[in-house]
Amino acid sequence: MSENFENNQEKKVEQLLENNPKKEIEQLQQEVKPANKKIIIFNFLLILVIFIGLFIYMIKVDGIDNIKEVLHQVDYKWVVARINLFSYSLDLRSQ
Repeated sequence: MSENFENNQEKKVEQLLENNPKKEIEQLQQEVKPANKKIIIFNFLLILVIFIGLFIYMIKVDGIDNIKEVLHQVDYKWVVARINLFSYSLDLRSQ
């Protein structure tokens, strides 16, 4: 039973060594088809339209003066802390 485990471990190590990140990237780039590109562009435009609509709605309902007031009251230390935490989590993922 331990021989099977060792064989499986050796196979996994060989597979990991064979998997070159450059090869994986090339494979992923080859998998992007024109239909997928159209879907990606459509999704991007849809998200852009939604954000523009939300922004216009915020200005119409709250008014630009209230939005400016809120932005002046924001404690930007929390924004910086969140960005640092996000970059730290990305570093952990890449390791």
